[in-house]
Amino acid sequence: MRDNGPVTNREVELNDGDMLVSRTDPGGRITFVNKAFIDISGFTEQELLGSPHNLVRHPHMPKEAFADLWAAIKAGRPWEGFVKNRCKNGDHYWVRDNVTPYMENGQIAGFISIRAKPTRSQVAEAERAYEMFRTGKAQGLAIQDGRVIKVSLAGKLANIKNSIAGRLGGVLGVLGLLLLVVGWLGVSGTRSVGEDLREVYQENTQPAIDLAEIADLFQENYRQIATIEVQLLVNQNWVPINDRLAGIEANSATISRKWDHYAAGNHPAEELRLIERFVAARAAFRDQGLKPAEELARKGDSVALAKLLGESMRPTFNAAHGAIKDLIAYQSKDAAATYARAEQHISSLTTVVAGALAFALGLGLVLGIWILNGIRTPLKAMEGHFDAIAAGNQAHDIPVADIREFGQLHSLLRALKAKLGYSAMEKEELDRQAEEKRRAELNRVAQSLEDRVAGVVDLIDVSSGSLLGNAQTLSSNAQQTMMQAGNVMSMTGQVTANVQSVSAATQELSSSVTEISRQVSHAATISVEAVRQANDTDRMVRGLADAAQKIGDVVNLINDIAAQTNLLALNATIEAARAGDAGEGGDRLRLKAPSPHLRVGGRMLAPGRDRTQAAHPGVDGGGGA
Repeated sequence: MRDNGPVTNREVELNDGDMLVSRTDPGGRITFVNKAFIDISGFTEQELLGSPHNLVRHPHMPKEAFADLWAAIKAGRPWEGFVKNRCKNGDHYWVRDNVTPYMENGQIAGFISIRAKPTRSQVAEAERAYEMFRTGKAQGLAIQDGRVIKVSLAGKLANIKNSIAGRLGGVLGVLGLLLLVVGWLGVSGTRSVGEDLREVYQENTQPAIDLAEIADLFQENYRQIATIEVQLLVNQNWVPINDRLAGIEANSATISRKWDHYAAGNHPAEELRLIERFVAARAAFRDQGLKPAEELARKGDSVALAKLLGESMRPTFNAAHGAIKDLIAYQSKDAAATYARAEQHISSLTTVVAGALAFALGLGLVLGIWILNGIRTPLKAMEGHFDAIAAGNQAHDIPVADIREFGQLHSLLRALKAKLGYSAMEKEELDRQAEEKRRAELNRVAQSLEDRVAGVVDLIDVSSGSLLGNAQTLSSNAQQTMMQAGNVMSMTGQVTANVQSVSAATQELSSSVTEISRQVSHAATISVEAVRQANDTDRMVRGLADAAQKIGDVVNLINDIAAQTNLLALNATIEAARAGDAGEGGDRLRLKAPSPHLRVGGRMLAPGRDRTQAAHPGVDGGGGA
């Protein structure tokens, strides 16, 4: 197992609703992580991408858990369990982890993992179970598909109970057992009835038949002796006496045989008393009546035989015959008691069987409802799971199904939720990254634009300052030009006084005009540059440029005036030479001095001066900008 370094035993809890999302290739190397995973793990995105996912494995996780994880996902099954992960600084955090393989062209192309915050009870239970596995105390326990299960007999029975097949088997087993019980009761009752019938036949009916036959044979022996007496008295030999005596001996033998068979069985006390009574009566009849009568019959002594019949044989016969009749009556009474007992037993058995059937039906109904609830409850839960998946609720917990047959469906639902959630959260994460890149690019462009604008503003500031200085110079030159123009008018009045001074002033004016023209051209160049860099100040600077252009026109006009002035000066010189200082030439010069060009120049300079003065605030504003 990989050792990721020391741990601090300090837990970091996920925020409610946080979902940690990652994707790995088939070898377990990370190919995608979301920001929540990056934030809690402490690693950078560059450190995570391309690294094995066990980079965040905590040493407290048992190897059995990861063995179960890899066995499940490599088999194409989703896995869900509780995992303790390690942060970069040694802290740890608990997650409820769902790992689902995703397929491409029928092959596993990688695994997606979505982790949510577990409850504190789930964390405590997982901590206890994993501690048992780490310390080797998990006998009878195993980890299967992320769950800690019991592999003992009790655990296997619990697994059987928590399955539809197990429940159906249990129900069928219970109902089968009840059916066996009812069948056994029926068979037992039938056997009991048969036993009672056997008892009635063997213990009552057959003895009663034997006793009745004994009674008949007793009576037949008595009748034969009485017949012999009559036959001797009337001296008739209807049947030879010896034949009759032989019949009596045969009857006595039959009586002894049947009586011995009857007396050999087990008899209750009451019957024993009756038996003893009959035995005594029979012995008295045989010894006191039958045997002596047979002897007398052989002798042919009818008188003695008649006396024996009356005095001894008849009373002993009646006693023996009465005893045998009492035994027959006892058999009848005992048979009636046995029948009543059998009838009672049958009634009780019928009640028991009916009760067992009713119990079986009731139990079958209860067990049927139990099985139906075992199906309906998971189906109802699945409806809630589908609703949560449809609503995109990734925090919804799809627990392991209580019924084993629904375990695979729940597993597939967790896989479906994980795949849909991963797609949504991957899109969200990619959108977030794209938004961050877009914002960074916008910030870069904005910063670049800001830097360029700042440079332009600085340039405009410098240019505006230069323009302001040039405009001020231009204004000063324009004012100087106006003053010089006034001086020109003054000098034309004095031209006759000092032509040389006029000529020098004219040359100086020409030089000044040239300088003004150069400054105006420079100001126009600066104005054009300022207009290109700052549209906001362009309007007033453009007006200033127009004014400067007009001033240029004025300068050209002044140049024309200067040329005419030079011509006038030349004419004045000629006239002065001809007429003298106060001659006609001086008057002509004074008359010609206020020419229309000077008046037009004054009018053209006035708006230039006004626009120059109006441009000062705009230029000042541009310079301030």
